[in-house]
This record gives sequence, structure tokens and C-alpha cells, in this order.
Amino acid sequence: MTLIVKLSRPTTARGQDVISAALASRPAVAGFLIKEAIVPLIGLEGISKLYGHGEEKLLILDLRIEDTPDDLAGLRSLSGLVTGVTVSYRLATSRDWPAVANILSGARLVPVLAITRYDLEQAQLTPEKVAEALRSSGIHEVLLLTPDTNLVTYVTAMNPNARVIVEGVELGSGICAGASYEVIGQEVLDAEDPLRSVRLAIYRQRRGAEDCRAGPQPARAFQT
Repeated sequence: MTLIVKLSRPTTARGQDVISAALASRPAVAGFLIKEAIVPLIGLEGISKLYGHGEEKLLILDLRIEDTPDDLAGLRSLSGLVTGVTVSYRLATSRDWPAVANILSGARLVPVLAITRYDLEQAQLTPEKVAEALRSSGIHEVLLLTPDTNLVTYVTAMNPNARVIVEGVELGSGICAGASYEVIGQEVLDAEDPLRSVRLAIYRQRRGAEDCRAGPQPARAFQT
């Protein structure tokens, strides 16, 4: 399974609560990326349903942590409920990182380095710096919140043990570039049958990856 569904609204376009829709799609997906804004709305009970309902799934809270170690005691309440949390590049490369890493380890939370389009365009973060941040911090998971398959290719080549999650790319192109997972928006759950909708997205993802790997096909000549 290589598709992760982003949860960014408490309800679907049909008015169904997002946890119910996500649970319906759960058998077909690799996991869920939960945006920080909806965490208070779905609560820890909703999160626990997604994580512990049968086979465990990847469950990542997109918190993009930037706090100092003294401000992170509350993360222990997430132990056993989620797989990991995203952390900012600034934190992962700061002198506070070893202490933060210990807190996350104690809470059994996997750190996921989040790289945004702002990081690349405004903060002038280069692919080389991203790869170096993964090496120096000991982080093995990275969430690329930018539709840049070239960055995916570079990071996976320079960090072969890293699991790359990419959001915003055409389905299949991220997998083709070397990503482990692709993130699809919550709109996939708006259908009357969320499971069928997700399975169709997975089919498009697989076809997209196959077409990408096959490369451009020569145009067929018309016969007269």
C-alpha cells in the first residue's frame, strides 16, 4: 500500500464525519496524514480509532514542531495513538534536536521531517541541505509538501534508508521518482462510497507509476 489520505476537515462534502469516512477507506490505504487544525475537533478518541482499528496503519500528525524540549511534555499523551509527528527543518538542525529526539523516542513517536514549498523557495533550502539534515539528525522519514519529483529522486538517492512521503504530485509520479508513499487530499473521501473512491485513486496511482517508468511512447503513424 502506497497511498496516504490527508485529513484536513472534520466532515466530508456530504456531511459525513471524517473519521467514519476514513474508517470506511482504511482497508485500502497505507495510512493517514492528520492536519493540526482538526486534531481538537476529532479528539484523541477519533485518532485512536484510525490507528488501532485492526491492522495498524501509518498515522502521522502534521504538527511541524518547532518548540523547545521544555514545551513538548504533552506529546507523551500521543504515545500508542499515532505513528509519528512532523518536525520542522529548523528544529531538526538546531542544538535542541537531540533533546527533542529523546522526548519523541520516549513517547514512541517517529519524527518525520517536513519540507514545505516555503522552505525551498523562500528559505532557499536546497536538496543537498535536506539530504544532509536527514543524515545529521538521524531522521529516516521525510514529508515533502511540494510537487517536486526531482527532489524526491535526489533525497532517495542520497538517503537510501529514508522513507519519502510526497504530497501534491500527480498520482504515480512520486512513486516513480522513488517515494515510498504519496498523499492524496481528503476530497477522495467525499464520494458516497469512500472505499471505492480510494481504490480508484490507487488504480490511477499504479497506472501513473507504470506509465512514468515506461517513459514517453512514440507517436503512432496514421495509415492511409
